[in-house]
Amino acid sequence: MPDKSLDLLEQLWNDVEPGRAPLVHLVGAGHAVRRRRRRALVVAVAAGSLCVVSAVVLGVNLAQSHDHALSPSDGTGERAGLSPDQAAARVLGSVDEPAVRDVQVIGMPGDPTPSRTWVRTYIKDAAGDTVHGEWLASLVAGAVAELMRTNQSSLDQVIQGGDFVHTGPHGTQVTEQLGMGQAAQEYFDSPSDPDLRDRVDQVAQHFGLTVASVRVLHPLDSALDVRLVVPPGHVSWTMGDLDRELMGSPVDIEGLYVELDSPSGRVLLQAGYQERLAGGGWSGEGDRFGIQHG
Repeated sequence: MPDKSLDLLEQLWNDVEPGRAPLVHLVGAGHAVRRRRRRALVVAVAAGSLCVVSAVVLGVNLAQSHDHALSPSDGTGERAGLSPDQAAARVLGSVDEPAVRDVQVIGMPGDPTPSRTWVRTYIKDAAGDTVHGEWLASLVAGAVAELMRTNQSSLDQVIQGGDFVHTGPHGTQVTEQLGMGQAAQEYFDSPSDPDLRDRVDQVAQHFGLTVASVRVLHPLDSALDVRLVVPPGHVSWTMGDLDRELMGSPVDIEGLYVELDSPSGRVLLQAGYQERLAGGGWSGEGDRFGIQHG
């Protein structure tokens, strides 16, 4: 390729301004639908004597319910069309979270129709921490549905919902249904684990927080499980601000769990967001951290 053509391609690439995902607040019902706009960038170069750049296509909205997401660079073939058992086993093996004990794809409870499927996740020791348990189960359900998907345009055409089973406060088994918003077919850039940990460190420093722990999970792409310590006194930021910085702009991870703790270790807020099934839940001091109640 001539040097001039390379210079032209580089100039076009540098001129692209990355979009910023709009901020959407959680609502008090705990299952708010969170949709984000994503942009896909396609650069096509026409082969020829001058190697002229033929097209730059911007602004593909992947968050609308009737849109089809673009395939990742490795294609959809290796992740589409697995059997329910294969999809469940793959996610159970890849999520890298000891609290997820088992994953099963079953018939939708109470519905005799065999084709209506449901993802059930067994969570270890979720008593008193149902926000985290629900977040994990939602990540699992979305990843399983994506692996089972063939030609469906959205994940709610693959599964009808899910639930998670955990030990309740009195030692009995409790089954809790997951919230499920409009479920798009989505892919995420998933920066490397070290890059995501660096992001958490930078964001914490920006907001005046201390990082207590960071875990990167891999239900299918990447998700962040973060615990941060908040200093005493008034905060000048909101949970939405923190969420936006941690999830990337545009969003490049499929889920985020944040626990905010006091310096003494008291839990101030728990919030979990998952992008595949488009929902989130929270508990704690929502008013202090700017979460709007529905």
